[in-house]
Amino acid sequence: MKVLGKRVLIEQKMKEKKSGLILPDNASDSDKFDFKFKVLQVGDECPEGRINIGDTPVFSQYVQFQGTKLIEKNDKGMIIHVIVPYDDIIAIDNKEEKEEETKVDIIV
Repeated sequence: MKVLGKRVLIEQKMKEKKSGLILPDNASDSDKFDFKFKVLQVGDECPEGRINIGDTPVFSQYVQFQGTKLIEKNDKGMIIHVIVPYDDIIAIDNKEEKEEETKVDIIV
């Protein structure tokens, strides 16, 4: 598949939050899930160099992911591939999330 025009193919991963709290049925998805996004393809009419493959796009909280969606569910969560208009991306956040490992030395 190749994305055409001023569109971007995004991978959206949803993983259920492990908060330990019981949430009501009317809780929003952002309360229930952690979302991660990644650019997979950029359409041929998008400005060059502004959005690149592998970037982490940021969207308005009111964005509605409409259009073609491919959904894959597994035991680790859900992965959704969706084609979004280029103009729905409001920023790029490419800071790497580094998990710090804590080492404990035991002195006997």
